[in-house]
Amino acid sequence: MQISSSFLALALGLTTAVNAASIAQPNRRAADTSFQKPVLGYNTYNAIGCQPTEKFAHEQINTMQKDGYLAAGYDLFSIDCGWQENNIHRNSSAGNAIPQNLTSFPAGMQALGQYAISRGFRYGLYSDAGYRSCLPTAISDEVGSLGYENEDAAQFASWNVSYLKYDNCYASGPTPADSAPLSPRKDFITRYSPMTTALRSRGIMGELVCQWGLGYITNAGYIEGPVAWTGNISTSFRMAGDISDNWGAVNRIINQAIYVANTDMTGPGHHGDGDLLEVGNGGMSFAEEQSHFAFWSMIKSALMMSTDLTKLSSEEQKLLTNSKLIDINQDDLGKPVKLVQRYTNDHDLFAGPLSNGDMAVLAINQMNSTRSLSIDFSDLNITKANVEDLISGYTGSGASSYSANIDGHAPIALRLSNIVKSTKAPPSVDWIDATSGTRSGDANIQVCSACPGGKKVGYIGNGTNNSLTFDNLKVNSANATILFDYLNCDVTVTSSTNMRTGSISVNGGEPVDVSFPISGYNWDASITHNYRVALSGFKPGSSNSINITSTSGYAPDVSRIGIIA
Repeated sequence: MQISSSFLALALGLTTAVNAASIAQPNRRAADTSFQKPVLGYNTYNAIGCQPTEKFAHEQINTMQKDGYLAAGYDLFSIDCGWQENNIHRNSSAGNAIPQNLTSFPAGMQALGQYAISRGFRYGLYSDAGYRSCLPTAISDEVGSLGYENEDAAQFASWNVSYLKYDNCYASGPTPADSAPLSPRKDFITRYSPMTTALRSRGIMGELVCQWGLGYITNAGYIEGPVAWTGNISTSFRMAGDISDNWGAVNRIINQAIYVANTDMTGPGHHGDGDLLEVGNGGMSFAEEQSHFAFWSMIKSALMMSTDLTKLSSEEQKLLTNSKLIDINQDDLGKPVKLVQRYTNDHDLFAGPLSNGDMAVLAINQMNSTRSLSIDFSDLNITKANVEDLISGYTGSGASSYSANIDGHAPIALRLSNIVKSTKAPPSVDWIDATSGTRSGDANIQVCSACPGGKKVGYIGNGTNNSLTFDNLKVNSANATILFDYLNCDVTVTSSTNMRTGSISVNGGEPVDVSFPISGYNWDASITHNYRVALSGFKPGSSNSINITSTSGYAPDVSRIGIIA
């Protein structure tokens, strides 16, 4: 490892059995009783689906206490779906609340809560803001809480529950067709708010609105993401659809989390949730698990382990109890890292502020091969800083860059301190409106209220005949970073990447594919500004051209591009 540069201020503004004795045991973190910070804990779903048992829960609680997870801060133990009896009838002898599955939990859910709490944990449960609870392998007969919020909240309170994961299945009815509504809806606020009121009136403050990142249709007909409408309802919200145990799913969620961070609408008491951790479940390499955990930590997502903890490798346990990354996650400022620049198919660079003036920095290797990856601190508007590698443990002082050899899909996770900011004035930018470009095929001009010029060009791509070309561009060097103001509101829950790809050619040269993550939910108003794209093939002077199209679906809608002087 070797300590081996001015970033635009406007861009940063955007965009096997474990030997427990070998694991460092940090001091126990203080409980966050008001849920101002992302929760740290355990949820049963990724390990055992909707078939949890009392025996399995006891094993996980005991392992968390014994192997250092509780001491590291993981103090919430939560049962997901399956604790309810598979019975469409409510329990009239318990105030008409949800009946318990006493086959899987013979001592009952109150006893399980007591078991967890007696060992130093807080207790969490699951329900659904619909007629039935989610059940992925069959049609559910487990009742949801819709219309019975007070009855169920009273039962939760009697069991000393402090946190509820509140799901979104069967929102419109109990039929199989209602099981997983995946379209934007008008009823999210009216459907989720009653449970919030019922919980808070009984002292239950922690709540995850688990609506899979779906859009809310406002009274004015606009679509908003959950970051915009959950602030008065829950302490956290799901940013995207359910995670799967693979690298593609992690990147899909990253692409949606980028938009959430850019809204500047999260912070203490209102955090985006990337879904449960997949560390230990076998579908990813350890390097991919490192990136997954590091990004969740720095985006200020909940860190909810969800695997059989008795089977983790020692390196996975060390990753999950990495106190340096957990410190970033639990930082008092509560601000997620933002995307600084994406080098498509190469690496992503993120950075964000910490409460004491330090900076969290994350680079994710998007190449599936071992390589040396460097971070030039001038790209962060920093002249020099002290650096700590939060994974390797390396520390150095007065550095202007940092390099490391890392595996494919692995991260570099840094904490910078004693930062000396660059005193250079930001360079000027020559903005060119997309409407001044040459359009071909179906590419057309559309109204855009959020666009600086009030208009944008859409229907670019989906075939090379549909393109947008900028001519007579003045560029000072062969390689240049071009700024894009764009819109991509093509939000998907599970089946896609949450990005669009633009095929960009400079001066008629070989086109390169450029990834454009989600910008939001509203094609008229959700715009990403100052998205940095590194391109080459320019000629110094004013005779350059950029052509944008796409052969893999549509490219994003473009408002304007900026040439850095």
